[in-house]
Amino acid sequence: MLKKAIFLVAAMVTTVVATVGLLSLLAFWSHLNPPDMVSPLSPGDFDLAYENIQLQTEDGLSLAGWFIPQAGQQRNLEAATIIVLHGWPEDKGSVLRSALPLLQHYSLLLFDFRALGRSEGRHSTLGAREGMDVRAALDWLEAHGHDEIGVWGFSMGGAVALMSAAHDPRIKAVVTDTSFARLDIMARDVFRVPVLSQGMALGMRLWSRLLLGVDIRQVAPVDAIADLQTPALIIHLQHDHFVPFHHARMLQEALQDHPSAEFWFRETGVYGQVPPDYLLRLRAFFDRHLLTRQ
Repeated sequence: MLKKAIFLVAAMVTTVVATVGLLSLLAFWSHLNPPDMVSPLSPGDFDLAYENIQLQTEDGLSLAGWFIPQAGQQRNLEAATIIVLHGWPEDKGSVLRSALPLLQHYSLLLFDFRALGRSEGRHSTLGAREGMDVRAALDWLEAHGHDEIGVWGFSMGGAVALMSAAHDPRIKAVVTDTSFARLDIMARDVFRVPVLSQGMALGMRLWSRLLLGVDIRQVAPVDAIADLQTPALIIHLQHDHFVPFHHARMLQEALQDHPSAEFWFRETGVYGQVPPDYLLRLRAFFDRHLLTRQ
């Protein structure tokens, strides 16, 4: 009787572990290979002069991008430039409309992260290798004479923006909207059932190592910004349905001694939309840290 009970318990545990392992693999694979999402919008739809550009990453990928000169200018080398980073699983067109008001003061560079939009790449890596994509954009701007550069990133793009700003002094100001603080915690947050969430997160850590050679615990903006010198504005919806608000609190705690860190935790709003009060705060931040340097 006892042996039978032990066998049944062992069988149940094995079944649960196998099920969680399979579910975590499916979840991880779906995040690496999101459905194709290519926005139909381009700067030409707004009668803007722009260039289609190709960014070359250090690991050999070609990324599709746009360079949009400051309003009324043609490749104005005097204008500061904002790199706008989209979220997952979006593309550059998904943030285009939100970014356009910045053209009154700035040039813009938008691109598709690897494996998203029209860019090359087998897999999205959820921030693990997207820092190379940002470096490719910075290299392009540097090669074309632009040295006053800010970065504005949404969701995954925000996380990549923070990690990039922590390691690349070419970024003079950084703004994030709804960034996660740690990818391993984000993996746990996606699954709301406590026991299941822990198992799924552990499974995704395993698959990231096996399939990508990446430890998702290292995709951690909150750790990268420990010694951040760049002025930073952290924006987060308090009731965001995808990236929980505690990620913003973790970032705030990590930056509590940063003299040029600002925080705006919005009580209302819609992710990706930029109402007038948002635009005013965003422009004031970039003006203060980019335009006054010229």
